[in-house]
Order: sequence, then structure tokens, then C-alpha cells
Amino acid sequence: MSRRAVARTISVEAILMAAAALIVGSALGALFGWAGVASVAPRPDWVVTLEIPWLRMGAVWLAALAAALLAAWLPARRMSKVRPAQGLAA
Repeated sequence: MSRRAVARTISVEAILMAAAALIVGSALGALFGWAGVASVAPRPDWVVTLEIPWLRMGAVWLAALAAALLAAWLPARRMSKVRPAQGLAA
């Protein structure tokens, strides 16, 4: 692999891991949030509906993906400068 391909591979892996965590975390957060509010509703005739703030959720997703890319940048840069045999020896 070329140096650029190594850096790109590490960056893509970081973005995919962050995206998987965001999908699972958002789904579970919405489910548990809805269940928690529904369990403390004081009257049985009240209906609790699931409402997701899409704009805020999108902002959180963008910030998390940007943070993952930024966090992967330095290790990707370092790994692209190391020869494979030298990196495996350490």
C-alpha cells in the first residue's frame, strides 16, 4: 500500500466505527428515552409519542464524525511514515 492509501484506510475505519456507534447509540437512546418518559407518565390516558430533533441530531452526528476523523488523523499520519516491517517489529 502507498502511504496515502494507509492514511486513507485508517481514516475510513475511524469514520465507519464512529458511524456504527452513532447508529446504535441514537437508536438505543431514542428507545430508552421514550420508554423512560412513558414509564413515568402520571395518567394512563396520556400518550407519549417519539419525537426526534433531527436538526440537533444531525449536528451531533457531524460533530462526532469530524471528531473521529480528527482523532484518526495523527495516527494515520504516523503510520503512513513507518515501513511495514519496522512497524511489525515494534
